[in-house]
Amino acid sequence: MALGKRCKAVQQQLYVATDSIRSLDNVFYRSLNGLLEEHGFDDFAEEACREFYADTRGRPGVPPVIVISVLTIEHRVMSAFWIFLTAPGEGR
Repeated sequence: MALGKRCKAVQQQLYVATDSIRSLDNVFYRSLNGLLEEHGFDDFAEEACREFYADTRGRPGVPPVIVISVLTIEHRVMSAFWIFLTAPGEGR
């Protein structure tokens, strides 16, 4: 009796036209960015965090404004998730 082998399925190639992909515009973040820019938050955050960034060693760090934006987004997403988890629902 011969050794049986599995049939190897060949995955077809997937092409996505990147010129048709764009991010969704979010009114909240557009408004927030405009408000922060209007009040000079970028300069404030950079000056407040300057002592934690080296001028001459290593690779350039992530700008403080980007770090703060990511934390804000994460907080907003986790808050929404927590509300979803704790909301009374059918069958819970």
